[in-house]
Amino acid sequence: MGNLFDDQDNDPAARIAGLLFVRQEEDEPDQPGVFPMTVRVPATTASLVTVMAEHAGLSRNEMVKLLLKAGIAESLGRIPRELAGEIAEEADARIEDFI
Repeated sequence: MGNLFDDQDNDPAARIAGLLFVRQEEDEPDQPGVFPMTVRVPATTASLVTVMAEHAGLSRNEMVKLLLKAGIAESLGRIPRELAGEIAEEADARIEDFI
């Protein structure tokens, strides 16, 4: 199974910025094993996500997925490569828990 962290050409933050700027929707292929999660966020965050999604022509769900992907990639990019690799390996090993 492919690893979320392996795609070096994928820049989620740039994609979000591009969507906000040009306001065109880009569909991401459906991924197997979609796992529903409920998250509580401050009202300011919810409002910001909603407005960003509207500007990008996306659902809030799609915007949140992009923001999570961008945040994860950015966070992993700021820790030692070896630790990021260990985290990615452990996440791959535990994917079955969510499918």
